[in-house]
Order: sequence, then structure tokens, then C-alpha cells
Amino acid sequence: MSSMRTILITSGTKGGTGKSTIALNLSVLAAYRLRDKARYPVILIDASIDSGSSSMLLFGQPDPTVQYTLIDLLDGKVVDPLSVFYLRQWQVDASQFNLVFAASGFSSNNRYRPLYPLRNLYNSLTALSPILTIIDSPALGFSSEFLDVTAPYLTDIIPIVTPDHSSIKATKLAINAAREVNSRINILTPILNMLDERYPIDASTGVPWIEIVKQEIGAEPHIIPLDEYIQISRQALEIEILKISPLESRGVSEIINYFDKAISKIIESTLTPTLRENKT
Repeated sequence: MSSMRTILITSGTKGGTGKSTIALNLSVLAAYRLRDKARYPVILIDASIDSGSSSMLLFGQPDPTVQYTLIDLLDGKVVDPLSVFYLRQWQVDASQFNLVFAASGFSSNNRYRPLYPLRNLYNSLTALSPILTIIDSPALGFSSEFLDVTAPYLTDIIPIVTPDHSSIKATKLAINAAREVNSRINILTPILNMLDERYPIDASTGVPWIEIVKQEIGAEPHIIPLDEYIQISRQALEIEILKISPLESRGVSEIINYFDKAISKIIESTLTPTLRENKT
């Protein structure tokens, strides 16, 4: 997987941070931007096998019926890991673009499942030759086992935090744990998500949340403000970036800004060597 960027989007063990919303929207935006660069430019893996919110949105229904999911892979019911991938296509004006995604699973059975089959999934990605793979890490299932299996394949991590001390600490622990497995991982600009801009300062310490994140994570965060349009769109099973104009929504606007500032640069660095090879 060295020829592509593989990004883990994580909040550690903390749920409710908007991590999956950001992962899905960044994936769709990347798929659109890279539509002319590869047949399957972007792959999204939602590793939250107990919920699958991204998969629900991509299938367009709350309880989709699909042949194989990540649960089947982990349970040993799937021989070919590519069987858990599906294709979603969109038409925007005269352009068609697509996103390959792994159906994460929709099980109410939260029993332990060994995660080592995920290695087969990650290794199979080379057959699709993506430019970018985004892994939406689980919150409930975030563990040392998940990192042991996943971290060796990662090139980058996007930390997602909310204005909450437990969220920031959980994310910091996740970053440190991932780097213990793979010291080469690049930490991209963290995202401070769902910040109510009326209350930018932590009441318990008197320190701005931006500074707290900077002190704990090591970099000044990109802010995605609390946005009712995103909440409404998610309730309607819509993908925000496809339905809401950035002129209407600060949240959508800042997701796009983050992509332009943080992700476009690493994609460009990935594509540049390929372009040079083609010229020679």
C-alpha cells in the first residue's frame, strides 16, 4: 500500500465526535476531486462494524440488505476480501464519479471478533489501485488489537476532537498508541469539531479550546463549528457535502477548507512521483 495514502480518522475510544460525518464527507469530496485520476480513486472503510453509519448513508437506507459485510469477513465467511466492497456512483453536471466502500456490518451482536482478517482486507486494496484510502476508526471497537492490525498500513492520521477534555485525551492516547506501532505515521492538522463559537473558552480552566487542543495534540486545530444543517441532513440520511451548499453551511464550508489545506497537499505529493514516472 506504499503507492497510496492511507488515512485513519480517529477520536480514539470517544464516540459522538462527528468523526464518521467528517470521514464520509472527506471521502466523497476526494472521490469527486480525483475522478479523472484513477478508476477507483478513493476507498472508504468504516471499521465501526457494530453500527455502520457511513454504510447506511451510502446505501441510502437505515437497514440495507447486502450480501457480504465486514462482519462476514471477520467471522471467516468470506474468502475474497474484495467481496465486502461496494460501489456508489454520482452524477454531478456532466461528470460522473464513484466511491468504493466496505459495507461495515449491521449486527446487534457485539460479541468479540478477532480483527486479524482486516490485514487481508488492507492487502487486497492494491488490486483496486486507489490514490487515497480513508479508514473511519471504530469508537466502541478501538483497541490495541485494532491498532496492531491497522497502524502498519497507515501513512497519516486525522485526529478529531470536540470541546471536551475526555475527547481530547482519548484522541491523544490513540495517536500515541498508533505511533508506538508505526513511528512513520504523519499526524495531519487536528479537527476541533462541533465548536459552539459562542463559547470558545473552557469554563473550567479559562483557556480557549483551541489552545487546549494545541497543547495536548501538538498542533493548532482546524475548527468545524456546530452546524444545525449538518445535523438535519444526517437525520434525513443525506450526505451533507452533496446536499448543502458551503454558502449555507459553515460546517460544510470548513470541511471543504480542511480538505484543501490538509489533504490536497498530501495527495499532490503522492501523485507527483507517478506523473514523473509516466513522463520518463
